[in-house]
Amino acid sequence: MKTYYEMANDVFRRRDAYEAKQKQKQKTVRYTAALFSCFCLIALAGIGIWQSDKPESTPPTDSVDTDAPGTANQAENVIVINALTSVSASRTKIDIPLLSDDFVPTDKSTLKEYYGTNIFPTVPDDLQEEVGENGYGIYKRNGGTGEVYWDSTVIHYTDVHFSRSVNIEVKKGGLPVSDYGTLPDDCRKSTINGVEVGIGQDDGGCYLVEFMVQNVGFRMVLEGLSQEEMLTVVASLIP
Repeated sequence: MKTYYEMANDVFRRRDAYEAKQKQKQKTVRYTAALFSCFCLIALAGIGIWQSDKPESTPPTDSVDTDAPGTANQAENVIVINALTSVSASRTKIDIPLLSDDFVPTDKSTLKEYYGTNIFPTVPDDLQEEVGENGYGIYKRNGGTGEVYWDSTVIHYTDVHFSRSVNIEVKKGGLPVSDYGTLPDDCRKSTINGVEVGIGQDDGGCYLVEFMVQNVGFRMVLEGLSQEEMLTVVASLIP
């Protein structure tokens, strides 16, 4: 049985391995390839990409209004992808004991009702959902009968080679604590279906995404996906 932390750590290790592999492949041509990819993406997808030598501390200088794939309010969408030279691997300690007796198993329908919004995205066909032995659920005090004290949910999809994946952490009332880094505070925000969305991409091709929908916080790590695939996954969670 994989716990919340084990699932998150598995994703983190796979992301590190993927990033190391990508860095090795691109060691001698990194900067040329990055510039070439930037121009190709703009030509093919019409997406505004901002890059900087120090994206963690300096916000993007501009953005381009564009239609994000798979969204309803396309005329209002603005996509800005912040280039990340590195992703923090620091963990935030959680001093909340999660007692097994307090765990309340919850099916997908009930879980969506609890959050008040859809938390299960549309993903590429080659990705399969991974669910722990106990399934989804929340923690309530007094043996599962009292108030909710932990409702962070991890939703994970991966391909058979573990080279493409979508990992989502969801929390009611705010952004969930992340086990594998967050976007810098000064990153420029995209707008998808009227919702502000922070999007960053590291030099290994991994996307980090953060946003709030209907008082529910989403933090996402997407690896091995194209930019269009990433935007479609994100848009599917924003009504």
